[in-house]
Amino acid sequence: MNKKNLLNKIISLVTVTLIIASSAGLAFAAGTTVYSPEALKQEVYNQMVARNGAFSITYVGSKTKSITSDAQEFFNSVYAGNDDYLEWNRERFYYSYSQLGDQIDFDFEITYLTTKEQEAYVDNKVTEVLATIITPQMNDYEKLLAIHQYICDHVTYDNSLTRYSAYNALAEGEAVCQGYALLMDKMLEKAGIKTIIIDGAIPEGTHAWNLVLIEGLWYHVDATNDDTNNNIFFLKTDSYMKDHNYSWDAKLFPIASTEFVAPLKVSVTVDGKLVEFDAQPYINQDARTMVPIRFVSEKLGAIVDWNEASRTVTIKSKATTLAMTIDSNAVLQNGTTGYMDTTAVIKQNRTMVPLRFISEYLGAKVDWDNTNLIAHIYSAEYALN
Repeated sequence: MNKKNLLNKIISLVTVTLIIASSAGLAFAAGTTVYSPEALKQEVYNQMVARNGAFSITYVGSKTKSITSDAQEFFNSVYAGNDDYLEWNRERFYYSYSQLGDQIDFDFEITYLTTKEQEAYVDNKVTEVLATIITPQMNDYEKLLAIHQYICDHVTYDNSLTRYSAYNALAEGEAVCQGYALLMDKMLEKAGIKTIIIDGAIPEGTHAWNLVLIEGLWYHVDATNDDTNNNIFFLKTDSYMKDHNYSWDAKLFPIASTEFVAPLKVSVTVDGKLVEFDAQPYINQDARTMVPIRFVSEKLGAIVDWNEASRTVTIKSKATTLAMTIDSNAVLQNGTTGYMDTTAVIKQNRTMVPLRFISEYLGAKVDWDNTNLIAHIYSAEYALN
């Protein structure tokens, strides 16, 4: 169960009323003056993040019509599609305004699921929990698995239907689906994994769950129902969820159409010695073993340079220079363009490159142990000895 469908209807109706109503009697915080629509949105966003309930903002500028022609849509865009956690934490959003020429004086009154102090608790607790369940070597799938398991182990469904927030889930151990989805959103975002909260329905009523981005593909995750159904709604496609009587406005969300296959973890040896990585090597969807670029410089004796502006990594050996751009399969070798059968990517905050391509380019030999998922690298110097 979630409040969002009903609240959206209430907000729209009440807002229209307040535009023409008196705001006498409300205690509004001292106002800020802004000079562009973008600055107005940012100031409203900042006030909401701080969980301020009543505040005023003065807008001065020529673009008043772009704001007042559809003020409700304008203020929805403050967080919609930008900050799901904030959007799902606001309960009611009231505003009124008066206009004189190019100046608009806004008064806002907003209520939230949580207080500023409760959100501080959530932030601190999530940071504390992630430090115990997440390690630097984990890939995104493993991080999601750990977070999902933590939520299922520590939160139970609130049958009183009164606990809606991530704070309720963490501090009290109970929440409805909205609290599960909010906690999942907060933990995944802090772990560096993109997620979206879905506002939909199941046969029992309105329902909230998450879409999660893993390896560039979207998947459904419903921790609420996984809590009692043995993870049957973990990393699923649109068709799977629809087959299980989930419904949502599909045009509002990314498509989840690919069956999930867990990434395989591999080990790497160089000249007979096992290599330890700060970001775990993995086999990508092109069946290529990907390793951190630091491996190339530390273990294979090349010089590595990174250009942030062009997102290009350059690898220099004694004889040649190789340049590859993130998310492209094009390779520039000594000025000549060639192509790989996969791409370099940013993953786990590391630049990951294809192991065999780079190793063989640097004159090393690669043997693959398919049974144990081990790549054995033998440098040219080692072969001579």
